[in-house]
Amino acid sequence: MQQNIDEIDLGALILVPFMGAIALGTITLGVDVFGGFNFTDLIWSGSGVELSWAALITVLGITWIVATNELDGSNYEQWEYGVIVVMFALVPAYILIPPVADFINSSDIASFFSSLGLSAATIYISWAE
Repeated sequence: MQQNIDEIDLGALILVPFMGAIALGTITLGVDVFGGFNFTDLIWSGSGVELSWAALITVLGITWIVATNELDGSNYEQWEYGVIVVMFALVPAYILIPPVADFINSSDIASFFSSLGLSAATIYISWAE
């Protein structure tokens, strides 16, 4: 069985690690064109939940990778489903659960490894199926 990264996933594979790192607060990026834009700008805020562009792009990118793998006929093992669930849950948990955000923001190392884990899981899921 030959395993390689699907070409259809390339856009998401570039965006998810980058936007995921922004959504988790590991890096920041602002664009000073047309009045300024920051990927941490809020799309929606309510009930203590703040949804940013980076978080939305991250979740949509992960959804794209998993959906295209399903269309190709995936055959995930049980532990790979666990990787997918953690990958999907990391950014929403960061947004919705304050102790998760507190832990990730507690140190640069926690933030870095959270972003690294999200990136590695994204690339693995694209490559494995």
